[in-house]
Amino acid sequence: MPGISGAWTWASGAVGFKRGNQVHTTDWGRGRMAYIRDTFEGLPQGWDDVDAIYTWPDILNRWVAIKGTQMHIGSSDKDEPLSFWDSLPEEWQNNGGINGAWTWASGAVGFKRGNQVHTTDWGHGVTRSIRECFVGLPEGWDDVDAIYTWPRGDNSWVAIKGSQMYVSSSKRTEPLSYWDSLPYTWK
Repeated sequence: MPGISGAWTWASGAVGFKRGNQVHTTDWGRGRMAYIRDTFEGLPQGWDDVDAIYTWPDILNRWVAIKGTQMHIGSSDKDEPLSFWDSLPEEWQNNGGINGAWTWASGAVGFKRGNQVHTTDWGHGVTRSIRECFVGLPEGWDDVDAIYTWPRGDNSWVAIKGSQMYVSSSKRTEPLSYWDSLPYTWK
């Protein structure tokens, strides 16, 4: 099974990690495993695995799952096309391929597709390479497996590549074993 392919921060400050159709939520030493469907109640039929998940940490239980060219907004139980985000490049809206998403402290949403990032802020948007968007990434981290932001208001972020993570606030690379409760096979 491939490694971690998504990560996000819950309103509680716990971090969720996605691997295949499973989710591991870690909350500073404690952890819980579940299937995506059991973690995100209300997903449409056939959404047992999704391409990306992001949350709005300041709004309890607000999450969005992306699959192909559609997104499901959990708190409203609505499905919307990716064209909901007007500034998202048309190729991304029509062809999907988004394999990561997160919310910045400003409320803007970042979408990852390959080694590109598009940040949309309610009608305005910009597409850049991962290295341009996440200044300070270690050499060779031109593409990453997952990115998540801290809900602290300072735009701190963590990038995951293989069994390593880069923490922007400390400017250090750490092993995924930093998360004690993360299953051994996920590290």
